[in-house]
Amino acid sequence: MPHPIPCRLAALLLFTTLATPPGASAREPGSPDEAWRLMAGLRFSEARAIFPARADAPDLDRLGRALSLLGAQPKTESNINQAEQILADLASGATDPDVVVRAALLHARIPHVHRQSTDWTEAARRYLAVYEAHPEHPLGQRALVRHGIVTLFRPMPPEEFASLFESYLAVSAALDHPDALRDLNWLLASVHERRLFDPAATLRHLEVLLAGSSPIREITRLGLLVQAGELARELGDPAKAARYYREFLATTIRDSRVYFIRQRLAEMEASS
Repeated sequence: MPHPIPCRLAALLLFTTLATPPGASAREPGSPDEAWRLMAGLRFSEARAIFPARADAPDLDRLGRALSLLGAQPKTESNINQAEQILADLASGATDPDVVVRAALLHARIPHVHRQSTDWTEAARRYLAVYEAHPEHPLGQRALVRHGIVTLFRPMPPEEFASLFESYLAVSAALDHPDALRDLNWLLASVHERRLFDPAATLRHLEVLLAGSSPIREITRLGLLVQAGELARELGDPAKAARYYREFLATTIRDSRVYFIRQRLAEMEASS
């Protein structure tokens, strides 16, 4: 069974945490494992100097080199082009299935977040292709969510959006990995809030998101709790609103919104 690749994809920085591959010594200077550690500290240029540039290097090392090229500053078209070629090669020819899908997702992200001008059409095509090739892999499923991100918010007539959204809901109903479901409900909450202006549907997806098992950063979760509480209050459900407000207060005492949320609760209790 292939060992896990030491990275977690993130929205803008490619990944936020890294782990050392099993059986390797992270203390050996100049080793690929040291390069992964450097990238964990966002030291991409130093990592790039360590990862081998050879086309016959191990797949994991080539993936690391592509990541270091994408993260190195200043960003250059040459680095992006090199990374894109490496990722395309890995996505089609790596021996480790996990490397294949991670490379494919990173390759799909290039026209979305790395080029000077976003190519929405190409990004949508690549994300959908990743999902269609790897529909049961957690990252393949998350690629379908990213496909929704780049398609569902572009300007279009209401009739076209309604048809597109219906089709997307039908396809996304197959998602079952907790991380993909977390991302999907976040996306659908945003669509109902910003595109369909449906607060009740927005709240339903936020409730599923907050009740899920996949991790959400605390600062993000706090914002979602406030949003859910405000929506519940506006929809005339003070008990539900109070529950989210109290969870917010139980989670933090330093957030700048604590005073505001305490006032909200006091007003609700005074009017009940």
